[in-house]
Amino acid sequence: MRLIISCFLLSIVFVGCSKTKKDWQLKKEIKLDNVGPIGLVVLNDQLWLSDGDNNRLVQINEDGKIEKELVDFDRPMHIAVSENTILIPEYGRDTISTYTGGKKAFLSDIPKLDAPAGVFTLGKEMAIANFYSNTVHFFNGTSWLQIGAKGTTEGKFNYPTDVHITKEFIFVADAYNHRVQVFDKSGQFVKVLGQNLGINAATGIYVADKELFITDFENSHVFVVSLENELIQEITEAIKKPTDMLIYKEQLYVVNYKSGIVSVYER
Repeated sequence: MRLIISCFLLSIVFVGCSKTKKDWQLKKEIKLDNVGPIGLVVLNDQLWLSDGDNNRLVQINEDGKIEKELVDFDRPMHIAVSENTILIPEYGRDTISTYTGGKKAFLSDIPKLDAPAGVFTLGKEMAIANFYSNTVHFFNGTSWLQIGAKGTTEGKFNYPTDVHITKEFIFVADAYNHRVQVFDKSGQFVKVLGQNLGINAATGIYVADKELFITDFENSHVFVVSLENELIQEITEAIKKPTDMLIYKEQLYVVNYKSGIVSVYER
């Protein structure tokens, strides 16, 4: 009987361990040539970066070589993809521009913006982080809703820099309140994430199925937390002033503004 019980307990431990996700480990560093990277997206299996220092977008290969360059932007920030279109928040031009099939255009029928720092779309929905007005504009498919105001309490922002929409929620990188805030799609505050991590500037976010990734620009960290606000991992290796990240082909890509490097991790 003891042998049966022991085997049973061991099997439980084994199954539990097999379900535990491994930590992200550095695989390689993609060195960029004269690029001040801020935002990162994948379009048609190609990596695109917003180069805020040089007012352009660049498409790079896995070796960091620039294969395509798009110019005439004014401080492009956290970019996004909608089907075959790249959406570009132009921080210096107070607008959202688009790039589709070799053509650039500007979005119309959007609210007045003041230094947009991030944009995200999900289906017909869109969210824009408005840096200087300390607001987020959310389009629910039929109308625009304004979320937030200047402040430090729940539901208010201190320079929002990035946004992410999921099926149920809107996540906002509340940079200089050192946290991420979550809202429902009626604009109501839901919860705060990352507030106890010692973040100095929460500038970029990426939401996976069960995890939230947060860049701490000033402290050169990337935090991985559960959607229940439990710390999963703190990434510091090859991180220098990170601004954005995404998961592509089961690898984590992190943009490092300071070093001009995209760090790639696997687990």
